[in-house]
Amino acid sequence: MILVCFRQGRLAATLFVAAAVACKTPPPPTAFATSDGAASDAAGGGPDADGTAGATGDIAVADPDTVSVNGPADAHADMLDVAADATAAPDVPVAPDATTPPDTAPDTACSGDACPPAPQGPLFGVGLGSHHSCAVRADGTLWCWGSNERGALGSAGVPTTPKPVQVGKSKWLAVAAGADHSCAIAADQGVACWGLAELGQSGPSKDSEIFTPTAVSGLSGAVSIAAGERHSCAVHGGGKVSCWGHGVEGQLGKDIASSSTPVLVALADAKAVVAGAYHSCALLTDGTVWCWGSNGEGQLGNGGQQASGPVKADTEVVFSALAAGGNHVCGVAATGLYCWGEGDDGQLGNPTQSVQVVPWGPVKLAAKPKAVAAGAQSTCALLVDGKVQCWGDAPYGGLGQGPGIAKSPTAGTPAIGVSDGVGVACGLSHCCSWSATKLWCWGWNARGQLGNGTMGASFAPSPVAVTGAVELAAGMLHTCARLASGKVACWGGGAYGQLGQGGQAPSEKPVEVSGLVDAVSIGAGQVRSCAVRKDGSAQCWGSNVDSALGTGAPDAAALVPVTVMGNKALALPAVGHVFTCFLAQDATVWCAGKLPTDEGQSSPNLVLTKVVGLSNVDAVVASDEHACALVDGDMQCWGENGFAQFGTGNTDPSEVPKKVVGKADFVLVATATDHSCGVTGGKSAWCWGAGAFGQLATGKLDDSAVPVAAAGLAGATKLAVGYRFTCFGDAAGSLKCVGTNATGQLGADVPDTTKLVPVVVQGLTGVKQVVAGHSHACALSATGQVSCWGASDEGAVGNGKALVFTPVVALGLP
Repeated sequence: MILVCFRQGRLAATLFVAAAVACKTPPPPTAFATSDGAASDAAGGGPDADGTAGATGDIAVADPDTVSVNGPADAHADMLDVAADATAAPDVPVAPDATTPPDTAPDTACSGDACPPAPQGPLFGVGLGSHHSCAVRADGTLWCWGSNERGALGSAGVPTTPKPVQVGKSKWLAVAAGADHSCAIAADQGVACWGLAELGQSGPSKDSEIFTPTAVSGLSGAVSIAAGERHSCAVHGGGKVSCWGHGVEGQLGKDIASSSTPVLVALADAKAVVAGAYHSCALLTDGTVWCWGSNGEGQLGNGGQQASGPVKADTEVVFSALAAGGNHVCGVAATGLYCWGEGDDGQLGNPTQSVQVVPWGPVKLAAKPKAVAAGAQSTCALLVDGKVQCWGDAPYGGLGQGPGIAKSPTAGTPAIGVSDGVGVACGLSHCCSWSATKLWCWGWNARGQLGNGTMGASFAPSPVAVTGAVELAAGMLHTCARLASGKVACWGGGAYGQLGQGGQAPSEKPVEVSGLVDAVSIGAGQVRSCAVRKDGSAQCWGSNVDSALGTGAPDAAALVPVTVMGNKALALPAVGHVFTCFLAQDATVWCAGKLPTDEGQSSPNLVLTKVVGLSNVDAVVASDEHACALVDGDMQCWGENGFAQFGTGNTDPSEVPKKVVGKADFVLVATATDHSCGVTGGKSAWCWGAGAFGQLATGKLDDSAVPVAAAGLAGATKLAVGYRFTCFGDAAGSLKCVGTNATGQLGADVPDTTKLVPVVVQGLTGVKQVVAGHSHACALSATGQVSCWGASDEGAVGNGKALVFTPVVALGLP
């Protein structure tokens, strides 16, 4: 059975530290667990058929009551090149081929601002250090963010950054973060470390810092990894424990000052190891806990003195998970949570006891614990209901409850906004919790360790930059994203209900559209948003001006999705200002609302009504008061045409579709208020309409009533048209924009407000889709990351910023 479990902790009296641990039992897999160890079966269902469960907190768990499900495990099986076997659950780790070292290639997939953020879930595990954080994705990729001053991010040449960067190209199983170094278990169960190495904590090295993963020899068959202040430990080779690095307090398990090579600890049958500031502990297969190292605060749990060899924690409690903080330890058992060591700041959950030399408990919690994490002077428990409860002293919001501290769990409330967690981890004074789709972090953030794109503390959980989007749509002042789950999230202006979350307030970060769980395509206009559902029906929300919602009546604005009446077999929406159109599955076009002409002869359609004269339609697009359809290479438009945006050679409006002249091989079209563009099968770009701001990409400020070639844009495969600007993408995933840059809509921090020649959008690679609103644009990467730029007075860029000249990651997609 594959079991990946994991954990964190941190700090000593004056030296801030972070300890973290991860464990896993080797293939063949039947389940996987996140870093808190919460397990899922290979089919994505409940616990394994034999009743065994994944680890809670840091260690493998034998208590089925502590299980939580975290999504399908097939990605893990694929990564390990083994088939899931629901009957195989070996109790003893099987050593892999020891001749295959971990991939320690120094190259990275990306660096700095060009890197996408770490996708949030499902995760193998999360490791938090003093000023940095790391996460292993289900696909085996490893991402780190925060301080890289000593190389803790595992990427050479990358500065301190609040945006996750990928570590090498290896496949990984688990990660642990110490004060200024990190260690991880590779897919072949070897161990590699990087970061500060002056005392050997990152393995043998002639340098004081290691900036890329470097193999630590002698640790084949690793199943658990931990990192403390200046030392590291691993469980390997069928239950052996070895430690390396700083050892003056006995934390290596022997009386030795330091060692850059692993030192064997006198233990057998271990299944997980954790590391605090200057002490280490191991959980054995029989549920007992053995600790060694500093004992000045009772953190060894034996009621005695410092020990350079393992001593048993003085309790008969059988533990299933373990976490080590700066000078304290906590463990999960069937009867609850038990803690020992330093308690001056309430981190033991016992406000009346400053030091506890033997395990004390159970700690009084709001619900039964299923995972535990320990920080410098704080502790967090993941409860069975998915909430996280923290206590102790964690400055700058490390408890996730707002300002202040809670000396005991009963004095605090659960972390704000976390309700479906499956894992929890803590660093020096910051913590994270995650579900199958989200990663939330809170607390100290001076080096960007929260991963939310900023370097300011967060007193409540904030989302790490998320991936997972599969489609984007942009309105005048808002943006929407469709997620792989079928849910939709929107952000920006909400005065008309266009965010679909039941209110009319704007949102600077994505909010989930109420009740929509099966969307297959989305669209957004000036004041309205729409989605086609899996069954072919459609729902819209926002303004109902001129009955454009298509509900059958001139109702008021819809603050949540309402059903569009009419044709049910729909495919794609195209949302204008006073109308809404859909491409049906039979390649016809249906619209509701009003497409006015200069004579005002059109009357609103209360329900979807077929557009006469259109068949075999490939796509439909819309802007303020006109719509266009792509039919066999022809672009055909109807509605208003005051800027010659039809491309028909004149400015005459039309109630029936009119063909663009001169071009008949378009495969991609887009339109805005005053101009339109298209890309041909030969990947050449053409534009027409108003050009006073260079938006036609001709290198001039001229208008054109017919298509004109866009200069220097051969190879275009992506297209978005906004108000007075246009963006083009190529097959390689790069992006260029042209036109006005008065509010940053070109995505380049260039001094001129207008560009006649397309400029490269800065910091983006692997662009899959680009969309444009009125004065902002957003791009979707191949990994599902959403990045936006431009005007964001009401939050349209999704990052809490008002004006952005270069792309920023949209935060917090549900």
